[in-house]
Amino acid sequence: MSTPAGWYPDPAGDPTLVRYWDGGQWTANTQPMIQEATPPAPVADPYATAPPPPAPSAPAEPASFEPVADPYAPSSFEPVADPYAPSSFEPVADPYAPSSF
Repeated sequence: MSTPAGWYPDPAGDPTLVRYWDGGQWTANTQPMIQEATPPAPVADPYATAPPPPAPSAPAEPASFEPVADPYAPSSFEPVADPYAPSSFEPVADPYAPSSF
């Protein structure tokens, strides 16, 4: 079985060239050897999740609760008179009520 036609390292010994083998003999056709590209360095996955935070070693004690006075609360809970309420109430006739004949 013979070597298939294609570009091969130059048998004349120049490491920067490749020469064409036509399947039976070397031709005069040469070209610069193409260097194999080196794969890029691995990049960190931008979608990777961060590791979870470490678990606390002991449960925390509940905070003590001290009630605090509300500074906006009224000092007493007695009803306050409405300044806009009428001083007396007088009934007014309903203008939409049917009139008597």
